[in-house]
Amino acid sequence: MVVSFCVLSILFSIKKKLLIEIQSTKKFRNEENIKKFRNEENIKKFRNEENIKIKSVNVYFYIRFF
Repeated sequence: MVVSFCVLSILFSIKKKLLIEIQSTKKFRNEENIKKFRNEENIKKFRNEENIKIKSVNVYFYIRFF
């Protein structure tokens, strides 16, 4: 009876440690995904701003020459 209790308590403690590790890994992956998404959004925003600048310069030269 005592041995089974000890074995169960050890298994429970191992399970608890594994759950904590899994949760921390999920949290880390989630943070990495958020950083990646924000970086992609910033790149899209930057490209969009660059395209607007290029278009405005093209329109300026078009108006200037005609």
